[in-house]
Amino acid sequence: MAAYRRNGMLSSCEPCRISKLRCDHSTPVCNRCTARRRADQCIYHPAPLTKNRTTSAQAKGRGKPSANPLSSHEVLDWVLLTPSVSRHGIGPQTTARGTDSFSRPRFLGPTSHFEYFHGNTLSLGAHIGSFCESAAETLDTKQVEIGAQILSLLDRLHIFAQVLERRFAIYKGWIFGPQITRETLQTLTISYHEAIQGASTEDRHAAMNLQEYISIIAPRWDTIGLIFALVGTATYHIHSEDAVFRWDELPGRDKRELRTITIAVSDMCLQFCSSASAMSDPLCWATMQHISFMLEMHGSTDHRIWQRLGDVTTLVFALGLHQREVDGRAPFFLSEIRKRTMVAAYSMDKELATFLGLPPRICRRYCNSHMPLDIDWDDLLADAAARDAVVQRLDANGWDRQGGSEGAKPRVSMLSNIYREMILELSFSHEMDNLRHKIEEIRHESNQMRLGLPHFLRWSFENEHPSAASLHLEFLYQDFLLYQMLMERTGDGFNRLIDKSREILVLLLDIVSKQTRAGNVSHFTIFDLCYIGLPAAGVLSKELLRHSQESAGGLPRESTFARSEIIQRLSVFAAQLETFFPSREGDYDTCMKGLAFIRQVLDIVLAPNTTDSSVLGCDSTREKESDLLAGPCTDDIDLLALMEDFDWEQEMRPFSS
Repeated sequence: MAAYRRNGMLSSCEPCRISKLRCDHSTPVCNRCTARRRADQCIYHPAPLTKNRTTSAQAKGRGKPSANPLSSHEVLDWVLLTPSVSRHGIGPQTTARGTDSFSRPRFLGPTSHFEYFHGNTLSLGAHIGSFCESAAETLDTKQVEIGAQILSLLDRLHIFAQVLERRFAIYKGWIFGPQITRETLQTLTISYHEAIQGASTEDRHAAMNLQEYISIIAPRWDTIGLIFALVGTATYHIHSEDAVFRWDELPGRDKRELRTITIAVSDMCLQFCSSASAMSDPLCWATMQHISFMLEMHGSTDHRIWQRLGDVTTLVFALGLHQREVDGRAPFFLSEIRKRTMVAAYSMDKELATFLGLPPRICRRYCNSHMPLDIDWDDLLADAAARDAVVQRLDANGWDRQGGSEGAKPRVSMLSNIYREMILELSFSHEMDNLRHKIEEIRHESNQMRLGLPHFLRWSFENEHPSAASLHLEFLYQDFLLYQMLMERTGDGFNRLIDKSREILVLLLDIVSKQTRAGNVSHFTIFDLCYIGLPAAGVLSKELLRHSQESAGGLPRESTFARSEIIQRLSVFAAQLETFFPSREGDYDTCMKGLAFIRQVLDIVLAPNTTDSSVLGCDSTREKESDLLAGPCTDDIDLLALMEDFDWEQEMRPFSS
């Protein structure tokens, strides 16, 4: 029987007292110690204040109590008392009603050795699971301390919610949409406050709805890492002067420090999951969003991005997202999100492979996944009756007949990157036989696919659908890559490369012009200026310079070369690139280097008889700019040699989920 204290209150057991948790005073073991698996430590000390109490940090010699809202003991309590959080991050998720039906078993293909024991799969899996659980390592105290620091930031969830709302007003994303994010933040807030107040998480029913799924995935390291990666990425989409970045409660003193905090937290959460050998849908989403964040912060050439992409590839195949089989236990919205996840991973793989000039990791010949449906987030998460009505509105190929859905974006990306993979496969081939024929075959298949698109995606200057212009720009860039390959290997296709470069520039300038008149140039259009527009502008710049030099030397040139128009287009393009491409931590230097080349070409072309070094940007008024963008200047600078060294054709735009 528990003893009474001098104030008349029942005394708490030692584990609850030390952890500053609410003890229920049950004897011989309180219920909280039972839940925390500390029954052997649950004792009611007759004189508890005579013991020397130390925090885990002081016991390690630090001498200062933690300033975090959660102590390491409280973090451990949250980990043990919340059913869906494991000791290192994520483990087998269980609830009061049994195993989480959304946890994906590792996918094993037809050549797997486990196929030979197919009849014993269930019993063997259960045995392996129980063995791994019993052999799990004990909790790393250092990880608990790091976890405490991360969880202390959950006090600012209301700030993060405001940042993400600003982002959703600009871009809703493919995989983790506004509704899912809001529900996750709400559930995570409730779980966090229940933990620090000593309340237990209430049991929830096993109905297949969004709230039930979020209640399972919210209090996990992968989901927490996803939220922080979303917040960090959002800082690149939101204007720097937005009021949300001036809030006193914002972690860090400004937007830059907020990015530093969120990238570190996101990375640490992924490390927690890795140490636990975790595998889940949220982990896949978190890793992909972390890559998008890193692309913004460090640029596409950072080796860590390619390394993380390998993790995404592993998860996609391990979860079986590349196969057509649909998990009948998963709700409709989760099945569709898994399709979008596969598309996002496939697209990211192709775009990074193009930029880095490396072989892609995910090949379509080994994939047989479903295309996601063309439906909005609201319809995706609606009740069954409303959702079925929307599905009935789709055509036989899964497109929305009304053409107003945002669900077209992942489908458009999938279609365009199928042909990107064909181009990559051809570019890595050493065979020269029938190269022209193979290129024309790819172009023919691409054109046939375009003819089969719904009317709202068939591009024209009058078509206002945002995906129409974006898709057309992608296909122009595919042709650009094909003709560039043809010219490099055979010397043919030069005029067609020039034509495609001009088409890309014309379309981009038109898109920017329309968005400027509407009052907001899209973050992704700005990316297109650099990652698609810059290579095309580079080709036109080099040809413009050659044309001008040979004309000045009296050599005949093709009369079809629209010299005046190209000068005007390049001038406007350079001005827009400088205006809209922000000073980012990522590929800013690459972008500015290309911009410097274009400007120098225009200077030479517009002053062909001037030999003074100022033409190349080395006069006193531009000395600082030339030092920053082009390095040291000399009077006999070989501009063509510099431009040949700049790998225009390897540019592409990074992916944002």
